[in-house]
Amino acid sequence: MGIPQNSVWKTRLVQCGFPDRSFDIEFWQEQGDEAIFAAAWEMVELAEEISHGRKPTLQRELLQLLNEFEVEYLIIGGFAVMKYGEPRYTKDLDVWVHNSPQNSLRAVEALKKFGAPLDHDGVTAETFAGKQVVYQIGIAPVRIDILTEITGVEFPNAWRKRVASTFFGVPVHFISLDDLVANKHALGRSSDLKDLTQNPKRATPEK
Repeated sequence: MGIPQNSVWKTRLVQCGFPDRSFDIEFWQEQGDEAIFAAAWEMVELAEEISHGRKPTLQRELLQLLNEFEVEYLIIGGFAVMKYGEPRYTKDLDVWVHNSPQNSLRAVEALKKFGAPLDHDGVTAETFAGKQVVYQIGIAPVRIDILTEITGVEFPNAWRKRVASTFFGVPVHFISLDDLVANKHALGRSSDLKDLTQNPKRATPEK
C-alpha cells in the first residue's frame, strides 16, 4: 500500500535535534481557521462522545448575537491559540468583552436575546462593567466563558489590533497573535507560548 501515488504529503528531515511543532503548525495555518476549528470540534466529539456531525450551535448563536448588538469582543483562550497554531482539544469558548458602560449594556442585551438567565444569576450591565468578571454558560465541553479582563493586555489596545476571521461560518474578532503571546507570557503558560512563538506571522516583540 504505502503512500498513494499522485498524492501530496508534507515531509521534512531533522538532524542533530528534536523536531519542534513548526512543521504541524505550518500545515494547519495553510488549511485556514475553519479547518482548524472543525478538526478541534471533532476532538471534542470523540472525547466527550457527542453525536458526530453536531456543530457548536450555541457558540455560533451567541457570536451572531454579539455581532448583531455590535458588542466589542475578542475570542481568546484555546480557540485563539488554535487560530495561530493547530487543532487542539478545548472545553470552552472564551470571549473577552470590553467593560465600558456602553458595551456592557450591549452585551447584556445580546445575552438576554440568547436566553441566558441573567435575572436569576443577578447579572446586569453593571456586572460586565466591572473587572475580573467571568460569566459561564453551560458545562464543558460546550461551555462559554465571558470575561471582562485578562492578564497582561488592555482591551482598547487589543481591540485596535483585532483580527477578523470566521467561526463555523460566523464572522468574529480574535485577539491578535502578539497580544495573545503577551497574555500567555503574563500567565506563564509555557506550553502555549512554545507553539505560538513558532508561528511565522508573529511580530518580533519589543525588548
